[in-house]
Amino acid sequence: MKNSILITLLFISLVTSAQINWVTDFDTAKSRCKESGKLMVIDFWADWCQPCKVMEKELWNNPDVQLNAQNFVAVKIDVTKDGNTAEIFNVQGIPMVVIAMADGSVLWQQVGYRDKEVFVQALNAVPNDVSELYNCFYDINALSKDSKFAYDIAVQFQRLAFKITHDELRSELINRDKEFFKKSQKYNTAPDLEQDIEIHLMLNDVCNGKPEKALKKFNKSVGSAEECTNKELAHFFLANCYKTLGDTENFDKEFAMISNEEFKNQLK
Repeated sequence: MKNSILITLLFISLVTSAQINWVTDFDTAKSRCKESGKLMVIDFWADWCQPCKVMEKELWNNPDVQLNAQNFVAVKIDVTKDGNTAEIFNVQGIPMVVIAMADGSVLWQQVGYRDKEVFVQALNAVPNDVSELYNCFYDINALSKDSKFAYDIAVQFQRLAFKITHDELRSELINRDKEFFKKSQKYNTAPDLEQDIEIHLMLNDVCNGKPEKALKKFNKSVGSAEECTNKELAHFFLANCYKTLGDTENFDKEFAMISNEEFKNQLK
């Protein structure tokens, strides 16, 4: 009986410790993120930090907490040993958990520890593949002031936002897509994208759960899908509105007008 208990406890311990494979070097983490097409989750901590120890027990090493750790590159940074990385992220207090892109761009962060559910909800909302975003974001041409490249990056941020259920993380992704759509407009090297950008910015309202607002904007500034240069995008926009509204009849009509398989897959 005692042997069975010991074996069970050992199994639980192994499962718990194997739940997350931590990286302790920021540069290594960045490389792994780019190679795997994943975001990183950084835990800033120190062995003298009591809340960090509580978090370790209740969140990271708790067998009852289910984390989709395979979806991200997990990084543990001891602020007493790696002050440089802590400075990069302007760490003012610990524990501090950050969700970031491969270059360190922060998409979500939380300082202090009270409720593990705050972290579980955010971490389990991390998408398992952001490689398409990275392909655009790290393209050498993205460094140039080119409307098309800025537009492509913005579209990838927006696609990720539509997949995210976590409000704060989704909101940050929308802020990023707005930033790059605005850059695309500012560069003005592809004026034919102007209407497409306008429709994408309306899609942000849909993503934020405001399809009625988006439809009003569309009807006022665009009119109808048939009046658009990019009819596929217009029908995609309308289908998203009706899907969010739960209007099955109109959704089916708009969906039937779409031939772009990528748009169709996003709507399924």
